Amino acid sequence: MRLGQFMRWIRLGWRLCMDAWLGVVRWLGGLAWLWTSGLACFSAQSPLRQAQIAMDEGRLEAALSWLESQGDWSELRGEERFDFLFTFGLVSYRLDHKSDAFFYLALAREVALKEGISLKERKGELIEHILEELAPFQRGLGCVPPPSR
Repeated sequence: MRLGQFMRWIRLGWRLCMDAWLGVVRWLGGLAWLWTSGLACFSAQSPLRQAQIAMDEGRLEAALSWLESQGDWSELRGEERFDFLFTFGLVSYRLDHKSDAFFYLALAREVALKEGISLKERKGELIEHILEELAPFQRGLGCVPPPSR
């Protein structure tokens, strides 16, 4: 075998190895793209949904963080707005933030009435129960506990 022919075989082998390597890299890149896009879809759940999941799991501080990250909730409409206000009020109530709980649950009730949202039996009763419980703590426009004697 002559040296020129040997070098051609080396170059051909090198090209085949590089093509195979680039194929593996492209395949891995595609796999990484699919994985990250799957994660993006998973994490693209709304802050409201993340808060509801955290609240159901008993992670109330995390739920509060998700709700606060929602930003401008006044842009929400209909049932999504009601769900946001109800969840925020319930989380605040469970964290013993009485003024926030009263504020958000009262707003949730008003949104439900205004939008014609049917309060499911449990949510309607729960809102009314909590608002009645917190009503003695409300005076005027501020949410202040009664003076201690």
